[in-house]
Amino acid sequence: KKKKKKGTVDFAMKILCLHGFRCSATILKFQCRHMPADLAEFVYIDARHPASGEAYAEIQAFFSGPFFEWWNKQEDESYTGVQETLAYLKDYAATHGPFDGVLGFSQGGCLAVLLCLLSMQDAATAPLPHLRFAIIASGFVPRAPELAKLFDSGVKIPLPVFCVHGQSDFVKTTPLADVFPDCEIHEHKGGHELPNKSNGPHVIDALRQFLQRVGAAGSAVQGTS
Repeated sequence: KKKKKKGTVDFAMKILCLHGFRCSATILKFQCRHMPADLAEFVYIDARHPASGEAYAEIQAFFSGPFFEWWNKQEDESYTGVQETLAYLKDYAATHGPFDGVLGFSQGGCLAVLLCLLSMQDAATAPLPHLRFAIIASGFVPRAPELAKLFDSGVKIPLPVFCVHGQSDFVKTTPLADVFPDCEIHEHKGGHELPNKSNGPHVIDALRQFLQRVGAAGSAVQGTS
């Protein structure tokens, strides 16, 4: 039976957190330092593949490696390594899950979108079969042809999703509303980065409310008290 904290919701929810391209779990944990960690357990993991090239200069200026990536995009838009990543996450979730939610930033946000779809298509084979919600920061629908076709038929994913991007972000999450009917979209004052108490205190507050909502819904379904 999961524990609850008086005056709030079930805070034993587990969220798998997926970092951006050529970053790391350590970096994402710092980027998420203002997330409402009293409402859920945020689990940070490194991607399956070591970085196949240099990390962005902005990352190397503040963080030391090693750096990792979930896949490497080729000139034909295909994603080298994505199948290995999915197998890696399936094994990880079998040992460390189940996970109620997934959080992804940038490339990790794209991966989170894919994981949501797979969890709805076939829970028996999905890497994260128990997903109830997602938090997607600066994420997007996969563009690799073999994955993009999964979204071409106007697929709708009935999971509550919290989307966020920056005012000057080069990746906007607005198009994700076409995929997630139960999607709320927020914007902070920064660029291609996660929200924090400096660039988006209102977004952090909204995320707290979102987690309280999905946590209460999960508690009702699971019969926790």
